[in-house]
Amino acid sequence: MGDLFIGVDAGTTRVKALAVDPTGTVVAEAALPTPWQRSGAEAELDALELMDVVAGVLTHIAESDAWPRGAQARGIGVTSMAEAGVLIGPKGDPVAPTIAFHDPRGSADQVRRAVSVEDFHGHVGMRLNNKPSVSKILWMQEHIAGAKSAECYLSVAEWIVHRLGGERVSEKSLVSRTGLFDVVDEVPW
Repeated sequence: MGDLFIGVDAGTTRVKALAVDPTGTVVAEAALPTPWQRSGAEAELDALELMDVVAGVLTHIAESDAWPRGAQARGIGVTSMAEAGVLIGPKGDPVAPTIAFHDPRGSADQVRRAVSVEDFHGHVGMRLNNKPSVSKILWMQEHIAGAKSAECYLSVAEWIVHRLGGERVSEKSLVSRTGLFDVVDEVPW
């Protein structure tokens, strides 16, 4: 057995990983709870703690008895929950917690003061409420010390890829969930 491919899903309830062979047969899998800190309807996590969980599930599958002797991972694909993401500061570390997409905190009113609901929907294809990342980012910049120092915002999946050694870039289908990208003209908005 030679090549294996890894899939990681940082989901709302669990962080899951599996290894498949070139035929798509699952050879190993593991899951751990997503490390949310909850207070009523609010849910947030520490992005560095999330990476510890990702490392944990990857270690579980690589060290499991199901991992074939001599097999090597040749690629890793990552997916994650909707609009949740990580504000990254000048040193490359998170400057605020990651707020769950379903968390009611957000500053949709601030967005409404800058742009009409129709323009927002027409450009980004989302409802103007507290779910789009832009609402969460504005709320964090207003309420969390250090959030204004952010230089970059990555979705949870993009953050994981970056922390595993990938480039710090936004993927089109993920950035389209932020409210920061014009899905019609395919440019930042």
